[in-house]
Amino acid sequence: MQNAVVEQIGAISSQLRELSQKGLKIQDSPLDILIAIGTLGAVFVALFATFWPNISRWCKRPLLTFEFENEEPFCRKIPNILDPKTGKISRLNSYYVRLRIKNAGHSIARNCKGKLVVIAHKDLKSLRQDFDPVVLRWVGNYNSSGVLDINSQEYEYLDVFNTNEKSDRFHIAAIDYSIPRGITMDPQRDDYFVLVTVHSENADPISKIYKIISGSNYDDVKLTNASKNEKRKFYKLL
Repeated sequence: MQNAVVEQIGAISSQLRELSQKGLKIQDSPLDILIAIGTLGAVFVALFATFWPNISRWCKRPLLTFEFENEEPFCRKIPNILDPKTGKISRLNSYYVRLRIKNAGHSIARNCKGKLVVIAHKDLKSLRQDFDPVVLRWVGNYNSSGVLDINSQEYEYLDVFNTNEKSDRFHIAAIDYSIPRGITMDPQRDDYFVLVTVHSENADPISKIYKIISGSNYDDVKLTNASKNEKRKFYKLL
């Protein structure tokens, strides 16, 4: 395919060079002028036929974007559950923070995978050395591979972390959370900067740096976009 395109470009270049060298003269007959115009038209048709498939694929490509607001449904406050048989609480009041990943393109984004890549301390002087990249859970399709497809003009939610009323930690929403990894999956509750990346089989990857701001209550957690200066400092740590 690539060789065929190169050959077509070479042929088109030769035609353009020949046309530019001959030019059009006043004394040329109407037939010569029509032939020259026809040659030029054929060149443009050939150019269009050569590059249109690539242009069409580019226009129809999937396009992933991040969306987030510090409110429902991005942030979910889940009430506790009382087991009527035992009278004990089987689930604590919890707070979940999720990102919305939207496919703003015109075709399906296949095998999308979200990752929490790095965690930086709030002073942006160092990264957490006890953490390595992990694959995050999709809310709409939990599976061991951590991938799903996102249809055109649709979205899916990506769990990032959660906490609860009795915990002083953030619990990272990694797939197979309980499997030992040798890294910290529940960092101490504090302010952090995190880098989240989403990959797809047929779409360009997207990445974003968020600042986690932790308040005094378990559900007082904010996620904001890092500023330009904070991004500059963050990337220097990588």
